[in-house]
Amino acid sequence: MDVLAALRDADTRLEDLIGDAQIAKGRGEDFNPRIFAERIQVVGARVSLDVLVRHIGTVILESLGVSWDQRYGQLCAIKDAGGDVNVSAVDPGPARKVLGQWISDQRRAKKTGTLSAERITRLEALGVSWDLNEDVFAANCVALQQIKDAGGDVNVSQVDPDSARKVLGVWIVTQRNAQKNDRLSAERISRLDALGVWWSKPQTS
Repeated sequence: MDVLAALRDADTRLEDLIGDAQIAKGRGEDFNPRIFAERIQVVGARVSLDVLVRHIGTVILESLGVSWDQRYGQLCAIKDAGGDVNVSAVDPGPARKVLGQWISDQRRAKKTGTLSAERITRLEALGVSWDLNEDVFAANCVALQQIKDAGGDVNVSQVDPDSARKVLGVWIVTQRNAQKNDRLSAERISRLDALGVWWSKPQTS
């Protein structure tokens, strides 16, 4: 422990190596202590790689490493497997719940200006969304535009036999209710107006 603490104080590069090791751990990869082979000189004293191998383990890595990197590594593993990195704190499974809460903490930190630009860039590169509600709204507007471009009626029904259109229909009803209760922004109302969404069912003669 003292060896690694001294190494970390002596060379900031070691922090990067520890961070890399944490990311690897988050990905589920085995920790390889030989990544520290180039950092075995400490304040004039020669420390053998064998000593490092003996002292570097899970407990030491946890105490010296940065948990942010491990969580980031877990997101990398999800993306590598083709999954959605925007996991939720209400997802099934304790591991995903913990990771979902961590992502929520990152969103809050970005909003308050306490998340570094470097971390913001890394998370954005993975596909982390900072505003899920806005992303859903934008995606559904795109779906409505596609329907409009194909000559269809954008006012799809929540009982539409097509499952995808049914979900979209439920979302439109939610937007109508929000508009009726003054909970939909003028900008969103304008976007939906431009698509041809009606707010109250047209009267039929």
